[in-house]
Amino acid sequence: MNLSACESELIRLSRIAGMRPDWVQAGGGNTSVKDGDCLLIKASGRTLAELSPDRGIARLSLAVFWEEFLHFKDLASATQKSLHKGSERPSIETFLHVQMQKVTLHIHPAFVCSILMHPDYENILKPLFPDALFLKYCTPGKDLGLALIDGLKDRNDQKTLVFLQNHGVIFSGPDVDSVLEMGHDLDSKLLPLLKFEIPFSRFDIKVLGLVSQIYACFENPVFVSPITDSLILGVFQSSPNLLYFPPFSPDILVYCGPKPLKSSLNRLKQDLLDFRLDYGLDPRILICEDNLFIVGQNAKKAKEIEDVLRFFCFCILGARSLKRSKNQPSESASLISHEGLMVLSPKEIEFLSNWESEKYRRNLGDK
Repeated sequence: MNLSACESELIRLSRIAGMRPDWVQAGGGNTSVKDGDCLLIKASGRTLAELSPDRGIARLSLAVFWEEFLHFKDLASATQKSLHKGSERPSIETFLHVQMQKVTLHIHPAFVCSILMHPDYENILKPLFPDALFLKYCTPGKDLGLALIDGLKDRNDQKTLVFLQNHGVIFSGPDVDSVLEMGHDLDSKLLPLLKFEIPFSRFDIKVLGLVSQIYACFENPVFVSPITDSLILGVFQSSPNLLYFPPFSPDILVYCGPKPLKSSLNRLKQDLLDFRLDYGLDPRILICEDNLFIVGQNAKKAKEIEDVLRFFCFCILGARSLKRSKNQPSESASLISHEGLMVLSPKEIEFLSNWESEKYRRNLGDK
C-alpha cells in the first residue's frame, strides 16, 4: 500500500504517543492529520499504538462535515455523512479535531490530570503556560466541541495547547515534531510539581519518549512498555545478569526471545537491525540507558511478555535457593547445565526458533 505523507505522519505520531503509558491508558487518546479536505483521524475502538496503513485510520471530508453541521446542528449526522466510503468509524472526539491545526494530539497524561482535577488547576498551570486555552469540564462529544469553538474565537495561533478540566490536554500545530515538542515541554514543566513517588519515575520518561520515536521509524508497529513489576525490577537492580540467563523452557523463548538487547540511544537503531539479522525477530526485552522495557506488538502482548518474564525470574531465583545437586547434571542434545541449572541448549533454541509450530505460536502471540 502506498502511503501519503500525511498517513505516514499520523501513524508515526500515534505510535509514539501510544507507547507512552504515562500519556495514554488502554484505548484512550486520539490523533489526527489534515490532508487538504480530508481529515485522517484515529478510528474509534483502536489503540494509538496499533495504527497501521490498513487498520485504525478513519477518513472524512472536512467540507461535508462543516456544511452538514452548520446547517443541521447534528454532530452524529455530520460525522456519518462526511465519512469516506468504507472508512472506519472515527473517534468520538472528531468534533475537536476538525477545529484544530494540521496535526492534533489529544491525550490524558497522568501527571497533567493530577493537576486538572485540582480546584486551583488554572492558577497552577497559567504561570507556566500563559498562552494556553483553559476549558471548564464538558461532556465529551458535542458539548466539548461547542465549548472549544467558543474558546478558539479570536485566536489565530500557529500552535495551540488546550487544557480540559478533569479530562486531558490537546496539542495542535503545523507538524508532528512541533506537537511532540509541546508534549515534551509539558513533561519537563509539570513533573517537578508533583511531590510524591511517581510510579512512572521508575524509568526515565525522556528515554521512553526517544526509544518510542526510534521504534516508530520501523515499518511494523510495536508497543514499548516500561516494566513496573517489583520482582523483575528487583532482579534488574540487584542481579541484572540474571536477565541474560538462557531460556529454560519453550515458553520463555517464545515470549521473551533468545536474550535481551542492551543498547544506548545513540546505537539503538543499528542494534535493532543487527538483532533482527542475528535472530530473525525483534528483541522482546530492551535495556536502554539503564531503563528496562518490554517490546510487544500491542499492550496486551507486552503484558503477556512481562508475565512470562516474571515467571522466568521467579523460577531462577527459586531454583538458585535450592541446594545445588551433588550429582553431575545429565545433559542432552536439548538441555545443558548452566550455573548448576538445566537450560535449553543452543541447538534446541535454534530448533525451536525455526520450528514451524513454534513460529506459528509466536506469530499468534504477536496479533
